[in-house]
Amino acid sequence: MIAKHLGDYAFFLARIFFVVLGCGAVAWGAVEFPIFWQESLPDRIANRILAGEQFKFEPLAKQLSVAERIDKSAYCRPSVTRSAAIIRLRLLEQRSPESSSALSDAQDLQASIKKSLACAPSNPFFWTVLYWLSSQTSSPVPPDYLRLSYKLGPNEGWIALRRNRLAFTLFEKLPKDLQKSAIAEFVRLLNNDFEPNGGLYAAVLDILVGPAWQVRDQITPYLMNLPRRNRESLVRDLSAKGFDLALPGVKQPEQTR
Repeated sequence: MIAKHLGDYAFFLARIFFVVLGCGAVAWGAVEFPIFWQESLPDRIANRILAGEQFKFEPLAKQLSVAERIDKSAYCRPSVTRSAAIIRLRLLEQRSPESSSALSDAQDLQASIKKSLACAPSNPFFWTVLYWLSSQTSSPVPPDYLRLSYKLGPNEGWIALRRNRLAFTLFEKLPKDLQKSAIAEFVRLLNNDFEPNGGLYAAVLDILVGPAWQVRDQITPYLMNLPRRNRESLVRDLSAKGFDLALPGVKQPEQTR
């Protein structure tokens, strides 16, 4: 009889425990679900920005205010801080450099990037952006930000394109090891996606005839590792753009009149 009562009592306690647990889950959901729903839209917009989609200024500013409001919580929300930083970056890119708020916007973006990295320090894109921001205000530019970007994201194409253009823009200010990293990354981008007029190829060509053209003599020896047909295509495509690149063993195309 005593054993039966003890069993009933234990069953009663177990039911109370699961009822309390269920009520707690409902209460947690009531608090967290609206926050989750709110933060999902800035996160989706941030992903679409990184995919290259364009947005008007006003919708972005609105989503930034939503992300910042959510991000005032006491604990770290990596997805929200990431979204806020990406939206800030796009807003800054859309502003004129001569805008009266350009400096304060850049400072806000730098603070936002640092906050996001404090939550999730393994984001190679944000280390690249932080290096770029520092290059606008610091002299000399701290190279460790760029080193971390190479270390954490060596093979992510969309990050590499931005990083490589930035590295060649500031090439003369880079330490020797980062100059070598920039050249190696450029050749890797060219070699991994050699589809003329498609993929990353067109963007890589733009880097070569843009900020990298000033140091093409340093890049040329590394291009000899490309297959011959790729080198021939590269020289031909550059010539079509009005640029002559001398590669040993590759004949310059005849100029058409």
